[in-house]
Amino acid sequence: MKTKLVQYFVGCSLAALLCLSTALGQTVTGSITGQVTDPSGAVIVGAKVTAENTATSVRTSAQTNGSGEYTIRFLPIGTYTLSIEATGFTTQKILPFTLEIDQTAKFNASMEIGASTLVVVRAEMHPILDTSDATLETPSPPMRSQTSP
Repeated sequence: MKTKLVQYFVGCSLAALLCLSTALGQTVTGSITGQVTDPSGAVIVGAKVTAENTATSVRTSAQTNGSGEYTIRFLPIGTYTLSIEATGFTTQKILPFTLEIDQTAKFNASMEIGASTLVVVRAEMHPILDTSDATLETPSPPMRSQTSP
């Protein structure tokens, strides 16, 4: 009787461990990946890709690698918007989408050329009129060289 009880206990323990190991293997996150190119199809290196959770406003960013590819991993499931920025290109926004459990959403982006760059030029300009001195100067006449005949 004791051996049957021990066998039953060992069998139940193994079944519980098996169920527990599969439950721990499940994830409640997702990923976003893709490639960023210019209008000619050339990849854009160093573009900043930002995923924003619309419910929590938490932003997670990544940059494109040498192949123009990006991956943002371990995002909690939910609704996200995506924005892509690169120097010399207009910012591209991807409308809200739902990220599901263990899903890898793929968004390739073709950026448009253009930039919203603000250039501030600061220079000191010397006034044409010297207000610190009241003297008048007249330019001296140009010197003429004399040649003998």
